Amino acid sequence: MVYTSADAHPRHLCGRMIVQSVIALILLGFTLGYRGRRNSRTWAADGGYHPFTIRYSVIVMSFLVNAIMIFLYYLNLTGRNAVIFD
Repeated sequence: MVYTSADAHPRHLCGRMIVQSVIALILLGFTLGYRGRRNSRTWAADGGYHPFTIRYSVIVMSFLVNAIMIFLYYLNLTGRNAVIFD
């Protein structure tokens, strides 16, 4: 039997959204509380800015992906876009 989200009860999706929210809040704390070097020492090729360091970019990208997932769970729970989790 193939499991799809159409078989999932909204309560399960709500639980997943809560877990994803907790993870996103933890990552937001990591992002704001990061004490390491945030920008690299070299300038970007166009000379306009310092890009993020690899360590800080991993934290920021993880937070952004989790925030997008929360938004997608919300859209699925409200019935506005059920295509993504089908």
